[in-house]
Amino acid sequence: MISFLRGHVIEIGDESATLDVHGVGYHVHCTSPTLETLTLNKEKAFFIHTSVKEDSISLFGFLNQKEKQLFLSLLKVDRVGPKMAMKVMSGGKPDLIFEAIESGDVKVLSGLPRVGKKLAEQIIFKLKGKVDFEFAGTPLDADKEKIQSALINLGFKSTEVEKIVGDLPANVSIEEGVRQGLSALAGGF
Repeated sequence: MISFLRGHVIEIGDESATLDVHGVGYHVHCTSPTLETLTLNKEKAFFIHTSVKEDSISLFGFLNQKEKQLFLSLLKVDRVGPKMAMKVMSGGKPDLIFEAIESGDVKVLSGLPRVGKKLAEQIIFKLKGKVDFEFAGTPLDADKEKIQSALINLGFKSTEVEKIVGDLPANVSIEEGVRQGLSALAGGF
C-alpha cells in the first residue's frame, strides 16, 4: 500500500494531479482546495489513501493527516465512496466539516457538494463524537516536509513522524530535524 508520495507535479486536472516520483507518474485524486495549492513542475508531498477494487487501484492525496482522517471517516458512512468523499471535502475545510458534524449542523453539511439533508443527518449520526483530529497537524513548510519524508522513508510510521516533526522548532535545518526526529523516534538514543 502506498501511504506517502513526494514528487514533482507534472499535470493538474479538474479532480486529480499527476505526480512524477523518480520517473514514475502517479495519478492522485485530490480535493479542489488541494489542487489550487499545486504548481506545475514544483515538488509536493501527499499523504495517500490507496483504494483497491476488483477492477482498479486509485490513489487519493491529502496535504496533511487531518484531511486524510476526515476522508477515512466519511468512508464509514453508507453510500459514501472515495470519490464522493472527495467531492464533499471539496466544499469546505476539514475543521469546518468536523465542527458541523460535532455540533449536528445539518444545514452546513447539506450545503456541501452532493450532500442532501438525509445524507447530512446520516453523516452526523455515524460520525458525531467518533472523529478524532487530536493527532492531526497543519500543513508543513518545505524543510519540515523533507524531514518528514526522510523519516517515513526510513520506515517509521507516518502518524508518529508527523507528531515528532510538528514539535520541531520552526527554523530547524533539515539535517538537524532528521537527527532530532531519529532521536525522538528511537526513544532518545
